[in-house]
Amino acid sequence: VALVPYRSGSSPPEIDADGDASGCAIRIRGDTATDTVITAAPGNAFTFGDIETDAEFAHVRIADDTVDACLVAEGSRLVVRGDAVVSEPQAVGYLKL
Repeated sequence: VALVPYRSGSSPPEIDADGDASGCAIRIRGDTATDTVITAAPGNAFTFGDIETDAEFAHVRIADDTVDACLVAEGSRLVVRGDAVVSEPQAVGYLKL
C-alpha cells in the first residue's frame, strides 16, 4: 500500500510494485520525476525494471530522463539502466549520490 499525494487537477501518479523472496520494489511515476525504492533480502540481489541492487534499501530518482539522485544502504551494488552507479567490494552502510 502506498499513500501518494498529488495536486488537485493533476493526474494521479502511476504506481508499480513487485516482490518475491529475494526482495521487493515500488515505482512511483509522477509528473516531473520517477522514484523507485528497492529492498533486497540479505544475500540476494533484486531487479525491478532497469534497476538492480543487492542493498537492503535503495532509492533512485529519475527526472528529465536522467538519474537525479540515488541512495544505497547496506549494499555494494546499484545498477541503473546498465550503468554501475555503485560498485563496491563490500556493502556500504549508507551512500547518497
